[in-house]
Amino acid sequence: MKISVVTPVYNGEKFIRQTVESILSQTGDFELEYIVCDGKSTDNTLKILEEYKDRCTIISQKDGSPQVAINNGMAMATGEIGCWLNADDLFEPGTLQKVVDTFKKYPNIGWIYGRCCIIDEKDREIRKPVTWYKNILGYFYSRNVLLCENYINQPATFWRMDIWRKANDLSPEYKAAWDYELWLKMSKLSKAKHLRCYLSKFRRHDSSISENNFEKQFTEELAIAKANGNFIHWLIHKFNVWKIISVYQLLNKIASKSKPDDSLLKHTFVVPAFKDNQYLEECINSLKNQTIKSKIIITTSTPSPFLKKIAHKHELKLIENHHPPCIANDWNFALSQVDTPYCTIAHQDDLYDSNYTAKMLHAAKRFPASIIFFSDYSNLVDRKRQRYCIILIVKRLLLLPFFLKNSWHSKTAKKFILSLGCPICCPSVLYNLKNLKDFHFTDDYQINLDWNAWYKLSQQDYSFTFVPHNLVAHRISPEAETSQAIKNGQRKQEDLSMFQKIWGKTAAQLFVLLYSLCYHSSIHPTQKSFKVLFREGCYYIVGGLTTMAVCFGVALFLVKRAEINYIIANNIATFVAWIWSYFINKYFVFRNTERKHLIQGSTFIVFQLCFLLLANIILYFEVDILKLPLAAALIILAFLMAILNFTAMKLIIFKKQNNVSKTNSLTPVVENKSKI
Repeated sequence: MKISVVTPVYNGEKFIRQTVESILSQTGDFELEYIVCDGKSTDNTLKILEEYKDRCTIISQKDGSPQVAINNGMAMATGEIGCWLNADDLFEPGTLQKVVDTFKKYPNIGWIYGRCCIIDEKDREIRKPVTWYKNILGYFYSRNVLLCENYINQPATFWRMDIWRKANDLSPEYKAAWDYELWLKMSKLSKAKHLRCYLSKFRRHDSSISENNFEKQFTEELAIAKANGNFIHWLIHKFNVWKIISVYQLLNKIASKSKPDDSLLKHTFVVPAFKDNQYLEECINSLKNQTIKSKIIITTSTPSPFLKKIAHKHELKLIENHHPPCIANDWNFALSQVDTPYCTIAHQDDLYDSNYTAKMLHAAKRFPASIIFFSDYSNLVDRKRQRYCIILIVKRLLLLPFFLKNSWHSKTAKKFILSLGCPICCPSVLYNLKNLKDFHFTDDYQINLDWNAWYKLSQQDYSFTFVPHNLVAHRISPEAETSQAIKNGQRKQEDLSMFQKIWGKTAAQLFVLLYSLCYHSSIHPTQKSFKVLFREGCYYIVGGLTTMAVCFGVALFLVKRAEINYIIANNIATFVAWIWSYFINKYFVFRNTERKHLIQGSTFIVFQLCFLLLANIILYFEVDILKLPLAAALIILAFLMAILNFTAMKLIIFKKQNNVSKTNSLTPVVENKSKI
């Protein structure tokens, strides 16, 4: 009986020799065909394989993924039995003879699976409870059990080649769970036999697919179970996925605690210093005060005695960038100087909480499949940390989907949080350089280059991980680059360009107009106490509800009593509600405000006319298409119009007076004494 073994490999010099030896050392009453599919490795893999070219078939070509390599190898295979063994796994001695004997003994069996232990980089057995758990489940094979949980070890699974051909190869659709889909295909075609002996060793290490993508693997397995089974299968599988991920996270946590602190080998702060910045030393001190230490590097395209003095004082490496001074060039050069898996581009005038490195590296260990990690942040104005201002509240609202971990990998969720602005604070970002390949900031933008970079990264398959802790103080000052860009109009032009890229030209103009109304808070952010915010919130709720009641009541009265067409009645009621809303806002919500210039009032009217047109379309859709009762349709519409009305008045008509006394102001500025 002839058995074909395929090994896919790409840059696997570290373990490939052990894998090849474990296969070629197999002896017994069978003929062995060994095929190695190399994806054009750039390390010493091919040199090692050349030593075995007389005993195996070596194919070296670009394949793009392990699935393609395995499919190519299986297409060449001429054996009656097939399997694949990854370039870091091992066969136990005598495995292939046991497999051949089993297939001879059970001619009606199409595929078999056995036991497999888990080893680390040094061949030490690890995670024994996981092995025992899978061994127990192995006794209870059935397609129904398999749909509820994947307990079959890939390195210990073998099949007849006619079953493989009927299963139509491995699917390229999945990135980490293609083997599970194959098991379900084969379970439809033939019964399986469980061997109660150890056939292989599965290796877990930092660069293995299973180690870096285990959450993605289980998510894909859940999707496969849903596609192949029923709701009960999916529900049980979902519970098992939660259970397994929780156990794996616990095991990773235990393992990380038992390891010595090697954060210096994992993370680097790189500071792209520009000219003689007065806040640079303060920033460096915050980096040196981390509870978990990291490497710190200073790079600069504007060398000076001041920077040399700072670097010498703090015993830091200063690297000169010979490219022309430019934010994109400075940041790209900074990333190129890092030799650790993770890094943070620390902005020279910002400050970092002492737990920044600890919390970000903890997230990196839990979610290795992420491409960037970012945290919440606060503004730093006149050395006071401000956690609440309009721009920060808006950004946190944009990040609401990311409070659900399941959305971190979703391309839709990633694009959504970036579609209405950039809520990701660049100084807070920790870059996973293992996944961040061929990445660079472009010089198309001077201010929004980070927003543009995140938007491009959102289209990749890697996750964005949000760490919901306030770990960075981003300094705001009139002299800052962003503040200057707002004053000279460059920020507005770049915002328009980004919105056009995402939404198109027409919608972009509207978004930029709304955005420009908030620019003032980016230059002069104000801090509000919770008491003031609560009071304002009450005014908003009462004002909104009364406006909604007026709009609904007038419209319903005109339709029922005056028997006016509901569209006309809605228009009249909306105008009445505008007048009511204006006086409510003027004397209660924004009582210490002044109206803006006539042009802003005109803008408000244009917006309200657009809202009115939208309201008529919604009302027609509710009544004539959805066939909702008129009263229900009007109350839904009144609610929407009240929100739009108040939002437009807040952004366009009213603004705070700078000379209002603290005792009379509805929203006094509260000094925040907290420090980093």
